[in-house]
Amino acid sequence: MNKICLIGRICRDIELKTLGAGTVVTNFSIAQNRKVKDKDESQFFNCVAFGPTAELISKYFKKGSQIGIEGNLRYETYEDKDKKKQVAYKVVVEQITFLDKKSDEPQQEPAKQEKQQAWSDDAPF
Repeated sequence: MNKICLIGRICRDIELKTLGAGTVVTNFSIAQNRKVKDKDESQFFNCVAFGPTAELISKYFKKGSQIGIEGNLRYETYEDKDKKKQVAYKVVVEQITFLDKKSDEPQQEPAKQEKQQAWSDDAPF
């Protein structure tokens, strides 16, 4: 099983890109802070999301936003400019959780809010 769950803050503004086949993708990093022997320590995780998940992240999150992510850890190798083999880990995001206050999200249109309220008042349960 390859599953990773993280909570952190987004390190830079989100950019949504479209690949040649029309698939949308976003690459971003999150910072996670923790205390180690009365010192703050930060860890940074590179993440990638595709399709509707990428679109949601680019629409509702920005630098500094708190996010919860679930996905799998991908191991990648590449050669640097000196032709040395390098290793990188990336989290492929499958699911997100909104952790900031609701007021940080775009508001619904007032007409839709009234319609939803009227429906819930008429509900038989």
